[in-house]
Amino acid sequence: MLEMLDDSSSPRSGSTWLDVFPWLPAIARSSDEEWNTPTERADEVTVGRLAGVIAELASERLTHWTIGQILPSLPPDVELSALDLPTRAANSLSRHGIFTTGELANEYLGSLMGWRGIGAGTINGVIARLVRVSTTASPSVLESGVPASAAASADTVRELPDDHWLRAVRNDIALIADWCALIGIDEKVLLDPSTLSTAPNEVRRAAERLLTLRLNDIPADARAKSLSVVLDDALALLEPRALEILKLRLLSEAPMTLEDLGRKFGVTRERVRQIEGKARGALLTAVSESAGLADVAESIASSTGTIRPLSDLIAAYPSLAETVPSADQPAWRVLDQLDDAYEIVDGWRVAPSMAAAEAATLAIITESADAYGVARISDLSVVTVGPDTDADSAAEEWLTRCGYIIDSGFVLRHTGSVGDYGAAVLSIVGTPMTAQAIVERFAFDRTAGSLRNAMSQDARFERVDRELWGLKEWGLGSYGGIRAVIREHLGVNGGEERLDALVERITGRYSVSASSVIAYANAAPFETVDGTVRTMRAGRTAEKPPERTRRLFRRADGWAYRITVSSDHLRGSGFVAPKAMAHVLGLGVGDSIQLDSRLGPQVIAWTGIQPSFGSIRRFLLDADIEANTDAFLTISDDRVFDFAPADALIGEPAHDLLALTGAPADTENAWQHLVHAANQDPSTPFASVVDVFRGRGDDDIADLLISLRDELDPGTKGPSSLAKAPDVSYIMDLL
Repeated sequence: MLEMLDDSSSPRSGSTWLDVFPWLPAIARSSDEEWNTPTERADEVTVGRLAGVIAELASERLTHWTIGQILPSLPPDVELSALDLPTRAANSLSRHGIFTTGELANEYLGSLMGWRGIGAGTINGVIARLVRVSTTASPSVLESGVPASAAASADTVRELPDDHWLRAVRNDIALIADWCALIGIDEKVLLDPSTLSTAPNEVRRAAERLLTLRLNDIPADARAKSLSVVLDDALALLEPRALEILKLRLLSEAPMTLEDLGRKFGVTRERVRQIEGKARGALLTAVSESAGLADVAESIASSTGTIRPLSDLIAAYPSLAETVPSADQPAWRVLDQLDDAYEIVDGWRVAPSMAAAEAATLAIITESADAYGVARISDLSVVTVGPDTDADSAAEEWLTRCGYIIDSGFVLRHTGSVGDYGAAVLSIVGTPMTAQAIVERFAFDRTAGSLRNAMSQDARFERVDRELWGLKEWGLGSYGGIRAVIREHLGVNGGEERLDALVERITGRYSVSASSVIAYANAAPFETVDGTVRTMRAGRTAEKPPERTRRLFRRADGWAYRITVSSDHLRGSGFVAPKAMAHVLGLGVGDSIQLDSRLGPQVIAWTGIQPSFGSIRRFLLDADIEANTDAFLTISDDRVFDFAPADALIGEPAHDLLALTGAPADTENAWQHLVHAANQDPSTPFASVVDVFRGRGDDDIADLLISLRDELDPGTKGPSSLAKAPDVSYIMDLL
């Protein structure tokens, strides 16, 4: 019988670190002996060191837990003003109306990381101080604890009964082994087809029995327990009240509040919080100590990328869908609530969070898209699926869930205006279309007239016939001869036609030679591929150079990449790097390098779908950076990495322009800095520099440049506009 706690939180002597923090065995890196030491025996130096370790572990792995769940023995009535907290932390807590440990216990650690004015280092300091408070007095027996004997029994070796099925398997193996010994084959695998092809019938039948052996052929008492049963066994070790609280709080789709649970069980809300935290920690420990569960978790993690459909995951691991009786929930939901390394949301398993998965998806699309924001879905590999699931269909479902528009196997990033949407459609189709045909492909209602007006004012489009529109880059201007005839035939035949048929039609109607038609069919703006003539495609997979990459700026001795610090950065997660960074470093697919830095080696790798930075958490801790702060990652020409916060924007154009590109506010020649940041020649005209920033997506910088043209443009004699007046002959042609 488990010893039970009363509803008070009075301390007991002899409590170990594991008693005070029951979740430690699941994720701690220190030796068991250290954590099993009574807290009251630790000297001040040891307490300070272990408090720092616990704070670091919580910041990395328990951001979805409340402070009360992380510190279940934290007294609820301690005034925060008496704890000598860092000034920034004390001010921030005060602004949020939190003055006692009981009030702080209800806050999620991840939420604290997003507060204004409190950085990662400050949060670690607060947690470490609260750890000290928790260890001054703590219960020695957890109400939800798992007895050591029970935990040990969970991993004892299962003895398989030596019954008929096992003897039959042994006999078949022995029969095959005897044959291999007789013919002198001792290096090949026993079931090698070449070995068995000439074996006697009884040997071949033995091999067939082994190859067709199924789990259902093995008696139930000789198999390992299923995932749901193992989880149910772990839950069964909890005290009934602790289990009920977990079900109503952690495992419920509509969790009850601490107040409601307190009234239900006749205890204080702080007591409910303590019970929940200890029960969760004990369950996490029991699960982590189960070899079978650990193997399943490792297998799932190694076979699953950033994004995977839950249905596909269940198809590969059917036991995830089984109901855990004690929790009345599927096994996948129970595991999800115990692991901060991933989330399951709306039928998707994403790592480490939904926000991070959506950001990674946007980065992948941005890197792969052409100039019109169009990317072929089959080239993206955004979703991980098993062999029985169609990867493109799963990717389309994920992209639709993220709010993107899908058209004929392509994903469209830019559809906010009719012009952007129209350019994307033309890029996909690859041949001139009428305005009506274009809007008929739109996912929302727009008129052909509104699109026609937009295209007539947009330099990306060109009217190539009375009713047909194309992209200007195609070069399908109004010119006659064989080119015009070929273009006409392609337009009425879906954008392509067999070369032999095209030669026959044109030479049969016009006085031109077959060689001339063939020559034109193989010259821009056409191409002939495998005997088929079509409009030449624009390259969609060309690598973007550094100067065409958003937020990447040239410096005198290297490059600077601007990021916005997120909670994932604060937790220590790696994150996507632009492919241009790989270009700068000469990094190829499958490569990984370490750059020198003032805080130790910094990893940049291309071992996944695209390049990525390793964790920059140590830089954030060093500078005490908070979430939503802009900062620059710099890589010098001699391959040294560094980190620096960006100057805050203040709404003053000249200052903000320098801040966005990483220049000091006292820069003497702002124009020379901006030209160099865009990696352009010093003689580059003002309008061209604006176009460079605009074309790569730095619209904020381009807009500020335009607003400051009179001050920055070396060739400006007075106020002028960057917009060129339409040519009169062009307007008359439109009419």
